[in-house]
Amino acid sequence: MANVMSYNIAGSGPMGYGIPSHAAVALDSAYLYDTTGDAIALRFMLPAAKTLVAIHYRITARTGAPGAIQWSVRVAGTSVAKPGAYAQDLGATDAVGTDAPSAVTPALWRTITLTGDDRVACPAGVNFLCMGNTDGVDPTLNHVTVMTKFRPSASMQSALDAIADSTNGFNTGNSAYIPAGIVAEFSDGTAVGGPYVAVATTASSQNQRGLKCQFDVDTVLLGIGANAGGADISTINVYADGNNPDGTKVLSEATSQQLGELVFKHAFAAPPTLLAGGIYRIVLDYSGNATYPSVITMGAGTVPDGVKACRHMHNSNW
Repeated sequence: MANVMSYNIAGSGPMGYGIPSHAAVALDSAYLYDTTGDAIALRFMLPAAKTLVAIHYRITARTGAPGAIQWSVRVAGTSVAKPGAYAQDLGATDAVGTDAPSAVTPALWRTITLTGDDRVACPAGVNFLCMGNTDGVDPTLNHVTVMTKFRPSASMQSALDAIADSTNGFNTGNSAYIPAGIVAEFSDGTAVGGPYVAVATTASSQNQRGLKCQFDVDTVLLGIGANAGGADISTINVYADGNNPDGTKVLSEATSQQLGELVFKHAFAAPPTLLAGGIYRIVLDYSGNATYPSVITMGAGTVPDGVKACRHMHNSNW
């Protein structure tokens, strides 16, 4: 079987459908918070306070010799669309650090590892991980372009792990319910953000396609939905264990998919319970050649472990 995407978050959300879209921002103007400059932010929500230990962001292009990229963690300001004051427990760096990606070769993941007082205690609730160009070099000639928006669907969005961007240093807020190419990694091993930054359509064939998943709690699988692209999906199989779909078959149901139907959805007649810690594969069989669902990836190049830890996506193709 080909085209497997893994995640380990129960209730990870609906599969996206539609044409994937990308966006990036060139940090080519001097950033000063609440005043001026291009800036981007990962907006994320925490159920409890966590300590930020690493930041990962996806660079898509480099112009000249970029200087320092400033990052800061801020809580929600006058609205949930606008970064406000610095996060609590500021530490010696006042919750601000810098990264100098002058020698990077795009596209790649850039990692900022935080140690000691540079680590930030992010409070429960809405947080913003902000980035902007603060170096003294001419930012119009020396800057990086950072992926800000990646979504496999123009019609399905998520209020979690979203993007905020600005051309005036967040003097005004501008947020979208779209994952950013930024990941925040915490001391407890968890991560939030948008780890998926690339998409590809598979070759036209009758190959099985599916989702590998592992849940933290016992989970009843009521059904699935995905971008079918008009494919003729005939059967859904759920397998337990095994490196390929050759383990124990938990469920097999014929679908009611109609040829030409773009959005595939199926509710199971006998919903199976997927046990916590078990590895399962939800596999689609086809009656004819197909190129959908699409495949999303964490991009070319080395993928940091912290990005791999953020395997969920609230609106994802597979």
